[in-house]
Amino acid sequence: MVTYIVKMEWLERFKSETANVRPLIAQVATSADGGLPRCRSIVFRGWTDADGFSEGEQMIFVSDRRSRKNATLDRANGMEACFWIESKRVQWRIAGVVEVCGKSAGGDTAGGFRESVWRGLSDTARALFFWPASGEPRNDDGEFPETIDADTPIPETFEVLVLAPLEVDRLDLNPHPHHRRRWVIENQQFVGTDVNP
Repeated sequence: MVTYIVKMEWLERFKSETANVRPLIAQVATSADGGLPRCRSIVFRGWTDADGFSEGEQMIFVSDRRSRKNATLDRANGMEACFWIESKRVQWRIAGVVEVCGKSAGGDTAGGFRESVWRGLSDTARALFFWPASGEPRNDDGEFPETIDADTPIPETFEVLVLAPLEVDRLDLNPHPHHRRRWVIENQQFVGTDVNP
């Protein structure tokens, strides 16, 4: 896991601009076999501050072990999340490395982190992990439950993706010319620079 000093000018601004956006959906990009890019939408679930994780606040997403995304992250753990905040006319791009916390990776022993994320999901979101594997040929005989209670045992396929940001880019389309600022890690802390939009 990446560790760095928690002095993030960008973090408070990001939290402020996304405070009332629910669900907060990111387009996340990874690099698949053969170098082809892969992009998909996933829901941002919050920030880490649990025992067993490094001091910096990192981003939480959830995913199914059976998905192509997880297989890609097993081979190359880089990911970028892009958020378009329509009400603010602002785009955020947050790139970094991902730690996959699943049952096989000891995710149940990291201070109950995986379980707390599971319990924090809605009943309908938990149900998705009991559907047939995503991307496989459709079988209408398969079960597609609508809800799953928080007390239901966590399926082995449930994984938490923890994104440790290394580079952040904010583009504000309101002023003319547009305003863009980029933050990168230097000497274990984020340093921000205004760049051309």
